[in-house]
Amino acid sequence: MVDKVEQNEIIFHHVMMPRTVMCFTIPLPDLLREKSIHEAMKIGDEMNHSTNVKASMSNYEVHKTTDVYHDILVEITRMTKRAPWLDPDYVGYTLVNSWTGIYTEGDHTIPHVHHAAASFCYYIQADESASPLVFDGTPLEIKPFTGLCVMFEGGMMHSVPRQEYGSGKPRIILAGNFETDITSWETEK
Repeated sequence: MVDKVEQNEIIFHHVMMPRTVMCFTIPLPDLLREKSIHEAMKIGDEMNHSTNVKASMSNYEVHKTTDVYHDILVEITRMTKRAPWLDPDYVGYTLVNSWTGIYTEGDHTIPHVHHAAASFCYYIQADESASPLVFDGTPLEIKPFTGLCVMFEGGMMHSVPRQEYGSGKPRIILAGNFETDITSWETEK
């Protein structure tokens, strides 16, 4: 299990070769973190637990409906160039969807895959009681903490076990998917 990734450190986990999971941190200034938490809470549960995410979840177009997450998404997009399973010489990877999730006691995500070149989960808020990100069929479980970003091949089966009672702080994520494209999502704005 991954417990910590230092700032400016990238950790690669080779799972069931040639599959790789990449972990890195994106520290946020306190004001942006608080604004990001507030925005996720304001958006709330637009999907009514109807997706694989059995927690409060936004729609799939957060990158188009709010600018609050722009700086985080720019940094995550930049990191696609470091993902070993993506071609670094390719013109670009387009962010095709993104969403927020708020996990409180009992919330979870059922095992699923994404049909994407790369998927990510960024932890806006996660404390020691937050449930891990589990890569089903492998021994890899990643224990989240605030500021951690996990990027992986979209076709990797993953889930989140039921959130247990903890400090009372919800586990808040920003997640999404990238596809190969010759344009960047930034040019769409």
